[in-house]
Amino acid sequence: SNHRRLRAAMSKAVARALRVALEIDPRTADRVSSTKGTR
Repeated sequence: SNHRRLRAAMSKAVARALRVALEIDPRTADRVSSTKGTR
């Protein structure tokens, strides 16, 4: 059904977004990230 396809598409989108968000950027892998932010 349509709901099943929509749910599958949303699950894939969330999984893809999480993968990108949690991926370690090789350009900054050796630096310790700051929680203070930048200005």
